Amino acid sequence: MAEPQVPGAEALQAAALQLISAARTFLDAAEQVVRDPDAVRQVASTASALAKGIVDAVAPRAPSPPPPSEPLERIDLGGTSAS
Repeated sequence: MAEPQVPGAEALQAAALQLISAARTFLDAAEQVVRDPDAVRQVASTASALAKGIVDAVAPRAPSPPPPSEPLERIDLGGTSAS
């Protein structure tokens, strides 16, 4: 095989081969979805539950508000009276 004459041709060829490999991987995954959608749903469900567990473990939680220091006071707004 002759040496490439165009500068950067080797890098372009390597990139094209990587793109083809990635496309094959994508098509293999797509074929798996078509052949066995239940297995993919199970994997997605497990991944979702795992991600939720991770988020719940690392997400900051809002602190509970402190209880009122004084009892609530009833204020009459001048409405109807029971007299």
